[in-house]
Amino acid sequence: EFAREFGAAAILVRIQVPREVSLRRMQERTPTEDQRQFHEEKAIGVFNYFAQELEEPTPDEPVVYIDGEAPFETQYQAFLEEVTQLSQ
Repeated sequence: EFAREFGAAAILVRIQVPREVSLRRMQERTPTEDQRQFHEEKAIGVFNYFAQELEEPTPDEPVVYIDGEAPFETQYQAFLEEVTQLSQ
């Protein structure tokens, strides 16, 4: 609704990785202002919380799926291609 109010399209971007990869990244990443590093128990708790809280997109919602294990350039190209397809 917010996007429509301003004449924009809302597109959901889902970066998909296996659970183990996500947990490892939460534990190994360098903490910054906008991301935290968690010990294993906390990482599992955070992962499980979001896994329960996030809703699957509805069939009418535009979704871009990205392979989170692919190199950045591959992810970026896939994003551009999918957004282009959705906007046609």
